[in-house]
Amino acid sequence: MKYSFLVILLFSITILYSDQLCWSQYGADSRHTSNIDVNGILKIPSLEWKYSVYDSNGNWIVQGLINDGEGNIYFAAVDDGNAEAHFQSIDRDGKLRWEKALSVGYKIYPVLDDYRKQVYIDADGLTAYTINGDIIWTRDDLRRMNNILISESGNLYFIRGRITKLTPDGTTIWQKDYKIHYEKCPAVDSDETCYAIDENNILNCIDSLGELKWTFNLGTLTGTKSVSIGDSTIFYACDKNLLCIRKDGTEKWRYGFERTEYDGQGTPSITSEGNVVFRNNNYIYCFKPDGSIKFQWDSVERYYNAYPIIIDKENRIYEMDVCLDKDGNPLWENNTSTADRNLIMDKDGRLLRANYQLNVYSVECFTSSNSFSRTVFTSSLPTPSLSISPNPFSTHLSVSLPSSGAIYYLTGQLIMNMSKGKHSIDTSKWREGVYIVKSGKETKRLVKFN
Repeated sequence: MKYSFLVILLFSITILYSDQLCWSQYGADSRHTSNIDVNGILKIPSLEWKYSVYDSNGNWIVQGLINDGEGNIYFAAVDDGNAEAHFQSIDRDGKLRWEKALSVGYKIYPVLDDYRKQVYIDADGLTAYTINGDIIWTRDDLRRMNNILISESGNLYFIRGRITKLTPDGTTIWQKDYKIHYEKCPAVDSDETCYAIDENNILNCIDSLGELKWTFNLGTLTGTKSVSIGDSTIFYACDKNLLCIRKDGTEKWRYGFERTEYDGQGTPSITSEGNVVFRNNNYIYCFKPDGSIKFQWDSVERYYNAYPIIIDKENRIYEMDVCLDKDGNPLWENNTSTADRNLIMDKDGRLLRANYQLNVYSVECFTSSNSFSRTVFTSSLPTPSLSISPNPFSTHLSVSLPSSGAIYYLTGQLIMNMSKGKHSIDTSKWREGVYIVKSGKETKRLVKFN
């Protein structure tokens, strides 16, 4: 049986490093799919631990909740009233690992490169830290840009007005002033094409070299925090519409919502089947790739939450108060709607949220008996028969295939075909970048460093 290869990858760095990383940045990855390669909680979640973030006045704000492959959690704690800010990391059990004082800042959102064990934050200039809190480098000329993204290859996109693309060591690749809106978080595709909305409400498509490919005028439509990128289309929720735009810049479809107080909230999430999940007016909608509605779910009244819905490995859909299967059937409901700042999932399927109650922000971890026991949870997952090592690789690669397969470069270029069995491959002459190994129905992504 032959299997075709899809040039545009659906997932970004989160899936590329799926055995390590779950939630590296807003929307889990640079494409903002919010789709992660783990199985989530299948029963009503219960609170495992709570980490309070506050001062004597109780007015701290938690921003940019992310987590690494070891279960460590990173966020910025900002107190506008007392002009303080801190960069904090807590472990998977809710204990403080380290804390770094920052200069005053608003909208400070850390991002994580779990492969290189680096975490980036912009407050005292763009700064790269180790996951243990040690400074690696700082760019004083890049500060208060608000939006930082990490592409699949580890390059950084530092954005506010102008876009600065950098290597992981902080070297500028290019810098262009596209007057990108500071409140709109751009998205970066697998080929490093950047989609960003400017101050004139125009969606800009910018290639990996920083050149403008096309624009799409959104007119008077105001929208949510970010665009999301699928296989061949881009999604953006604005005003009363969910827009689907082809990657050539033409509109494919749009769906009009009935106008409500919380109209247009949330960033679209994308399942591995290409369906789009979106929250509007207390409904969760799931759209098929052609724009027709697969299902809609009416749940409890929610507090305003602009963060995307989580999609797990089996395309189950998660908010704090409900979990739906991929067909919209509820697996559990939990009437705990509060002032959630954002909700993420870790590698063990636990739900982590930044929560605001009684003027106090906290980071909370929720689990259930079916997913928290690491032994039970791990053993319940199927063991992949496609084996690759090492990853990342440099001069040599060992591959074991359950059936015939092939290796492709990120762009879709065929590198080699392989038969079933074990293979030892000399990769010393291969170029750096992201590669894909496909065997039967299994696909793995790996990266080469020289």
